[in-house]
Amino acid sequence: TMKIKKSIVQLLTVLSLVTFITACTNDAWDEHYSAVPSIKSELNTFDYIKSQSNLTKFTQMLELTGYDSILSQSQTFTVWAPVDESLTGVDMDNLPEVTKIVTNHITRYSHPSSEVSKKARNITMLNSKLIEFKNSATGFTFDSKAITTPDIATKNGIIHILSQYVAYKRNFWEFINETPGLDSLKTYLNNMSILELDNDKSYEDGVFVDSIFKQTNFILDYVAALNVEDSIYTGILPDNQAWITAYNAYFPYFKTLPAEGGVA
Repeated sequence: TMKIKKSIVQLLTVLSLVTFITACTNDAWDEHYSAVPSIKSELNTFDYIKSQSNLTKFTQMLELTGYDSILSQSQTFTVWAPVDESLTGVDMDNLPEVTKIVTNHITRYSHPSSEVSKKARNITMLNSKLIEFKNSATGFTFDSKAITTPDIATKNGIIHILSQYVAYKRNFWEFINETPGLDSLKTYLNNMSILELDNDKSYEDGVFVDSIFKQTNFILDYVAALNVEDSIYTGILPDNQAWITAYNAYFPYFKTLPAEGGVA
């Protein structure tokens, strides 16, 4: 009958639409998440790096810092591995600096080049630094350093070979705390840090579970998040001499109540 034919036509139309939408969805999924690996290996990420003759220095750095065992685990990592020539100036005896460099080149989860084929991304590294991974006119780059071999698929992640290593860049808070000559400013800001018990996390249903502490700092929490890397600040920082000069100039005008200590 006419009604049956009409129903069949409507059903076929719906099925065609579903098939089309599914195909489009799959295409979009594949385009975003799939990458054709330049190399496939059954080795884990560390073992593959160790097997490469041009990555011996980075291998040594991983072993010195203990990240050789971390990259051998079943968790998924992406590593931007710098070649030996770029690491000749690194002091392997300076373990804190070596650790900064290592954690500046590793992140969790898979990040193939297809992820940034159309739009650059800031990748959060193991040290919480944000580094730009992008597709430039000359090829894929990581913090503007050329990726010579992208998308090496390993047993537990992806490796991109870098022509140069990415230097560790201090944030505003690190700069203040590590730069000689800013001791007065550093002391003032750090004196505002308060370590206190976090009652919400230390108690569960009114029962004490564990001592969980939290650190607060008035400047970092309410004025400027100088230790957070997704914000940009410009500052004019007084050195010790400028700080003392300003302090002595303003101190005579600063009066406190007796309850707060009175006049010093």
